[in-house]
This record gives sequence, structure tokens and C-alpha cells, in this order.
Amino acid sequence: MKDETFVSRKTTITIFIVAVIAGLFLGVSLDLDFENGLEEEPIEEAQREPEEIDFYEPKVTHEEMVINTVEEAIKSVVSIELEDSISGSGFFISSDGYILTNRHVVQADENYTVITHEGEEYEAEVVSRDSMRDLAFLKIEGEDFRALELGDSDGLRLGQTAIAIGYTLGELKNSVSVGVVSGLVRDIWARDGWSLERLEGMIQTDAAINVGNSGGPLLNLRGEVIGINTAKDIDADNVGFAIPINQSKRAIESVLEHGEIINPYIGVRYVMIDSYEMEMRGLPIDYGALIVRGGAGQPAIDPDSPANQVGLREGDIITAMDGKRIDSDYPLYEAVLDYAAGDTVEIEYMRGSISETVELELAERPSD
Repeated sequence: MKDETFVSRKTTITIFIVAVIAGLFLGVSLDLDFENGLEEEPIEEAQREPEEIDFYEPKVTHEEMVINTVEEAIKSVVSIELEDSISGSGFFISSDGYILTNRHVVQADENYTVITHEGEEYEAEVVSRDSMRDLAFLKIEGEDFRALELGDSDGLRLGQTAIAIGYTLGELKNSVSVGVVSGLVRDIWARDGWSLERLEGMIQTDAAINVGNSGGPLLNLRGEVIGINTAKDIDADNVGFAIPINQSKRAIESVLEHGEIINPYIGVRYVMIDSYEMEMRGLPIDYGALIVRGGAGQPAIDPDSPANQVGLREGDIITAMDGKRIDSDYPLYEAVLDYAAGDTVEIEYMRGSISETVELELAERPSD
């Protein structure tokens, strides 16, 4: 593309220079002719040669970009199986065998089998799971695996191309679906069997995400991972959801450095408040994080958590952390991940109509 741009500019400059030079010579010729009493003969319009116009033509079509992206990325996607049952997909995040997938794909410390694109089978160790963001990490022995590049999910725009890759139904090897980013920052309730969990800040896409695709990558046209395919709406067509890759980067760094996820936490279950939640629940404000019980009856506050130690209760609304307002643009999970386990933060919250402030030391989230 650079070469074509250079040629095009050079051609324009050349035409301009030639026109100037021709004009100079023509001017000299006219002066001489007028001095000799001669008149210039007009050039008939029909005799003029039409100018050639250089139109830019892209070297790679959109279709070719998708094909090229898939051909490279598909080598990094794996199938994750447990005793020949349908499990899900994953992808390499390092050359030495670390694999990222969904926590609901890897629900127990069992002996999972990883099958690569080339058909090679490996016994996999469950390294760590993060139920708050539905992430899990596996490790297989080996070297020179092809890791995918991570993109920037914060820079996504509606309508940009999204490519999902995974082992559909656990049988259809590396199925590919292509669509667009249909929505951003979607908060959803996801059910897996009897378990119900809330996932925040999700990417919505119309690229098909089916059973077995969970844990596979959602890619942009540069082949970078922008999300982790996680869920679909069973009552709608082509409404799928992926965890933004930026939500998992801290966990990835932790696993690659320490061999496990080390996340800070305060130990509450909550719902982010907006105008709808405020009206439906009769709340005094339309922002903040309302502490509530989990969808499957889990306690609103973990018994051994920092939140319990400082006296937070079910029904409290966390409104700010270290002076930063908690709202849809800065949800509680994002605020917590701005810190490390052991950091002390100031929590502002409302209990009824009364505002309170408490200092809390973030703890390391227990593994599940």
C-alpha cells in the first residue's frame, strides 16, 4: 500500500512539473510568435488526449483478510475434552503450553484432554480458575506452541468484523463464524446447568457461538484476540457474548508469572445499579453496586472476606472506591482490579439513606 501511494503521489508531482515546464516553453514560444506577428493556432478539444487517472485498488479484499486471519489463528485453537463428553474450546497464550478457556468448560480438577489443530492429544493440568470472570487456565507439556496475540478490547467499535473459532458441538473441528461487534458493555445473567452467574461488560456479537465454542477466541481482522466466546441467548438468533480480553489480561499475567491467578477481592456479590434497577428496586440512587445474594442462593457477602470483616451488609450500595464513583462506566469489578491484594482502599457506601465510609484491605481471592 505504501508503494502504491508513493507512485500515485510521484505521478501527480510529475504531471504538475511537466505542466509548469510546458507552460514556460509555451510562453516563450508565444512571445516569439507575437513578435513576428503570428497568431497561435487553437488546439481543437477533440485533439486533446484524455488524462489517465490512477484509482487506488486495495491489494487485499475483506474476504481475503478473513481467510488469512483464520488460516493463522486456527493453529492456536484447541479442543478441551473430559472423558469423551462435550466440553469446549481454548487457545494458547504462551509457547510453552498455557491455554485460556472458560471456567464453565473446566469445572473440576479432572484429567482433561487437549486436542490441537494438528490432531495431537495431550493430558492437561488445571492450573487455575476464576469464577468471577468465568476464566480458567490449563497447561500441557511441550514447546513451540503458537500463541495468539492479544488485542485491545477497550478500543472496539460497533460494526467492526468479529471472527469466532471453536469446536462446535465438540465434534466439528475448528468451526469458523464471522459477524460484527453488535454491542458493547453488556451485563448478562448466564446459566450453566443449575448455576447462574452475572457477567459484566460483555461483547455482543452476531458471529455464531454454539455449544462447544465456549472458551474459543473472538478475533479482529488482525488476528488479535478481542474476546473469549462464552455464552449465547437461546431465545434469539445470532446473539452471542464474549468476555473482553482486557478483563483477563491481569489473570493471564498472573498465571504466566506465578502459575496461578492472584486477584484482589472484597468478597461481595452485587448488581450494578442503573435507572431501571433504581426504579424496579426502589433505590435512592441510579449508580453504585448493590450488594445482593447470588442467583443460586449464594450469600451476598463471603464469611471470610474483607467486606464481612468491616461490616458491609446485604442491601448496602457501594458508591465509590478511593473517591472514584462506581457506575456503569467504572463498575466494581474494574475498580477492584485497579489494585493488588494487600492494598488498603477507602469504600464509600449507602445504608438506607445514610452515607458511610470504611477502610478495607483487599485480600487474595480464594481459588475455586
